[in-house]
Amino acid sequence: MNPAMLTLDISGPLATLTLNRGAQRNALLPQTLEEIIGACQHIQSTNSVSVLLLRGAGPSFSVGFDLKNMAALLAGGIPDRGALESAAQLGQDAVAALQNLNVITLGAAHGHAIGGGFLLLAACDIRVAATDTVFSIPEVDLGLPLTWGGVPLLMRELGPSLARELIVSCRNFGTDLLLPNGFLCRRYAPENFDESVAEFAAELAQKPAWALKASKQQFSTAFSNSAGETDTALFANAVLHPDFLPNAMRYLASIRSK
Repeated sequence: MNPAMLTLDISGPLATLTLNRGAQRNALLPQTLEEIIGACQHIQSTNSVSVLLLRGAGPSFSVGFDLKNMAALLAGGIPDRGALESAAQLGQDAVAALQNLNVITLGAAHGHAIGGGFLLLAACDIRVAATDTVFSIPEVDLGLPLTWGGVPLLMRELGPSLARELIVSCRNFGTDLLLPNGFLCRRYAPENFDESVAEFAAELAQKPAWALKASKQQFSTAFSNSAGETDTALFANAVLHPDFLPNAMRYLASIRSK
């Protein structure tokens, strides 16, 4: 994997995927999106991983698609329709790859999470941010509709009314909006951000892997009509799993000691 785009580190049950164009505030290139897809495929096939932390190196999580790349694409004239559709599909595939992972995903934003960068964050199961992070969805101001599957994703994760307003207003917003809304579950002071995120990720990764992956399966089916049937099968599978009894005994011992 090209270190100019991403780094992927796996340590036991915790995988850390870092957007690694810090000098460019992690502006997303087609290669970045391809590598996100490839990293997700690798994580999916690594049975030991139960939690993925998605973060950005440098001063920002991600400022979205690299507009310099877009300008270069248009410099030779309007590209053909197929090339444009392929570019949009690549972004949608990267967002979907994160959503469809069989592990719990933790997105950690700082600095800026703009446009496509905000969608990568939204694709994660659990999201945290530094208190001074700036968010925006500027596509309409650029003369574009929000693509990459972003509209249904944000209407679900932000709520329909707020998602519509943020998409068409293109205004900046912050953690004061997203934490009470429930989009973010925690926010951390910038000076303690990295260590706080690492501590939270490690805490999640210490949970029983089978239970985490079963929970992820439930998250994925929560908006379908099959959740009840899935829950009964997951419950039986969990109790029959060889890790269930020792984990249950440890938990019971821990609460008895309090």
